[in-house]
Amino acid sequence: QRAKAIGYCLTAMIFGVLVGPVMGGVMYQFVGYSSPFLLIAGLMVVDGILRLLLNRPETAAKDQEGDYSMFKLLRDPYVLIISAILFVSLATVMMINGILPVWMMNT
Repeated sequence: QRAKAIGYCLTAMIFGVLVGPVMGGVMYQFVGYSSPFLLIAGLMVVDGILRLLLNRPETAAKDQEGDYSMFKLLRDPYVLIISAILFVSLATVMMINGILPVWMMNT
């Protein structure tokens, strides 16, 4: 069940990376410069309100709470592998986002 949830999150993240720039460009072209920022601000407000209103389920008993530091989590090989994959994939996307506009202007 956890793997399925992680898969949904990564799919949504990659979908946002692919569709976001196109949507932002279309909104900028037809609505105006501030429209993408206003849309994101509105979504953040709705997200914040929903987070305040929705109850969190109690998942762990108080006596089972432990040390969840980053270093302890990275000792788990599955967490370490997923973290490395996410780092490499997102770093690649961010590098391309920084280089692509300059390359397109020069060609």
